[in-house]
Parts: sequence; structure tokens; C-alpha cells
Amino acid sequence: MPAVRSVAVTIPVNGIRPAYGPGNLGNFIGPAGLALIAGSSNFVSPKATVNALIPAMTSFAGWYILALTAVLFIGFETRSRTIDQIVITLTGTPTESFPVRARLG
Repeated sequence: MPAVRSVAVTIPVNGIRPAYGPGNLGNFIGPAGLALIAGSSNFVSPKATVNALIPAMTSFAGWYILALTAVLFIGFETRSRTIDQIVITLTGTPTESFPVRARLG
């Protein structure tokens, strides 16, 4: 019986790293936007007041509606689909499929 050989495979993650920056911008933009709406001078940790509650919730609702609109018009379901099917949906052209299984040595 042949021995099983384990081979390290690196997965390219070049597309993930650039997404961290814009994704983390929300950690700064959210509190700063709330501070502007509330009229607070502290942009890092604004204090919530009763007067700022309605405008802040209206702002958050606006961002929620924007995100919902983007998902409805741009997003598509990827569950139970292969990578090839997703690529065809995005580009409209099929790609070459490469076999995953390979015999070693």
C-alpha cells in the first residue's frame, strides 16, 4: 500500500488583504459621523444625548438602506455554487477547470 504524502499548498490571498483597509475605515467613520451628527467635539468616543438620538438613528437607517439597495442590485447568491459557476456569473465566459486530484510519486 503506498504511503500518503502531505504537500503544503499556499492559497493566494492577494484579494483579501486590500479589503481590510476599506473595511476597517468604518471603525473610524462611524464614530466620527456620529460625533458630527451629535455636535460632539470628541470624534473618537462621542457621548450620546437625547437631542442627537433621532438624527443618529436616521443616519444609521440611511446607511442600512444604502447597503440593502447594494445587496439587492449587485449581490447574488453563492451558496451551493462552484467557483466556476460564480466566475461564469461574474464574467459571462467559462474558464478552464483544472483537476484537483493529482497522484504523487
